[in-house]
Amino acid sequence: MHALTDGSPQLVHLWGWQFRGKDTGYPAVNVVDERIGGYDGMMRLMDRAKALNTTVSLSDNYDDAYRSSPAWNEEMIARKPDGELWKSREWTGEESYIQGLAKYMEGPGPDRVRYTCERYKLPGTIHVDVLSYYAIRNDWDSKHPASGIRNLNAGRYRIMEEFAKHGVDVTSEGLRYPFIGKMSMSWYAGGPKPCPFGGKPVPMLSMIYRKSAVWGRAGNAGELPLFLMTFYGEAQHSIFNGDTSQERMLDSFYLTMVPWFRLHLLNIEGFQRTQDRTVTHLEGSGNSIEMDWQDQSYKVILNGAEVARKDAVFCPLGKDRIAMYSVHDGPLTATLPASWNPQEVTGVALFPDRREPVSLKQAGREITITMQARRPVMLYRSRSKTSTT
Repeated sequence: MHALTDGSPQLVHLWGWQFRGKDTGYPAVNVVDERIGGYDGMMRLMDRAKALNTTVSLSDNYDDAYRSSPAWNEEMIARKPDGELWKSREWTGEESYIQGLAKYMEGPGPDRVRYTCERYKLPGTIHVDVLSYYAIRNDWDSKHPASGIRNLNAGRYRIMEEFAKHGVDVTSEGLRYPFIGKMSMSWYAGGPKPCPFGGKPVPMLSMIYRKSAVWGRAGNAGELPLFLMTFYGEAQHSIFNGDTSQERMLDSFYLTMVPWFRLHLLNIEGFQRTQDRTVTHLEGSGNSIEMDWQDQSYKVILNGAEVARKDAVFCPLGKDRIAMYSVHDGPLTATLPASWNPQEVTGVALFPDRREPVSLKQAGREITITMQARRPVMLYRSRSKTSTT
């Protein structure tokens, strides 16, 4: 993927790195799954990834605890209103229990954060599963009662504060209001479901929080819902495993992330609907998203030029590159930025093990390339700009 994205930076949070895999061992984090090579193997992975412009860190979970864990402590488990231990569910074969995060972070929690940061040499980021999903969780423990607000302030916020002391940023799951302005990225903001009061969808969330929060889409199964992702301003949080195809990875980067890099920087200044068509007007001159809800098609326009549609991207990537990608064979045309000299533009097709020059057909400020399906092509402002890492 380093080669196929032209050295673009990547961030990987490893899921299931501890004990027997995902959702095992918590709240202990002192054992690394041998399937990843144990501690030494995982640390080698994290170190070697740096040469590929990739940051590899961990995914953790402070809400769940398991009786089989060497760090199991019943005193840290939240209680239900009847005083019983708060059981959650069997995620991977063993029933989990919910920790009371206020008392946990007033007890062993900060040491766990310190240990994690130091032991695994965290590179400035960690994903903490569930942390933002349940922003408010009460604890009816008669010895250490905590309201949802107390658990938020003394527990969830405290987790983020402790990691920050070690220079580590925290991301989590669902976008929730108490984490706006506090959390750098949430996996999703909730799926677009029909409103129970009727009416037509509008990009309200994106209009309000476009420059205050970053969020992905709900779910990772099936085809990429590019139409809705573009409308609602969603990035792509990708969950990949060993069975994930290269094509799916490329689609995630080029069809979703490349346009999003540009769109998320622009406020929404207007929205209009005419029958089955909508136009979202973005700040700046000639920036908009045009959508046809009948045939589920769309086009993204930046500086007056189309740069993306449902099955193709031909969009600037930074100041010196244009990323070109299509799910179909055939010609694809990109409009060069006004600051580019068409005579100096060069292009290469990207392969896992090599780069091949491509033939460019120029007409004014437009460059047309005959694309192969899912074969990325990168246009460069000039030959001197072809080094990207």
